[in-house]
Amino acid sequence: MIGDRSRHIGKLYGVLWPLLGVDQRVTFVIDTEGIVRGVFHHELQIAKHLDDVLSILRKLQGGEP
Repeated sequence: MIGDRSRHIGKLYGVLWPLLGVDQRVTFVIDTEGIVRGVFHHELQIAKHLDDVLSILRKLQGGEP
């Protein structure tokens, strides 16, 4: 997690609500080489969001096909 009070990072990643200017619930999974391996956006389905993030992390670690 990254704190982003200035919204600078949110602007760079394009995850601010257009009219409100606040961050959306988006998770980027970035590997050790700096490559984005997954982007998850589930504003209301928090359990699905977590399941999807954990799934890709397992795949990247070789724990799931």
